[in-house]
Amino acid sequence: MNVNLPHEENRNIVSIGNSYSYFMDSIENIINDINKFIMIITPIMIYYVNIRNHM
Repeated sequence: MNVNLPHEENRNIVSIGNSYSYFMDSIENIINDINKFIMIITPIMIYYVNIRNHM
């Protein structure tokens, strides 16, 4: 019983590490998507604001 405990604990730590890195990857992907969205939207917004100011 005592021999198995450290092994189980290590497996839990590894799975926590894996889900953490997966979580971080997901956040990174979301941030990248938001950045792409902003890069696309910002020029359009500026364009519309300029048009409205000229009217």
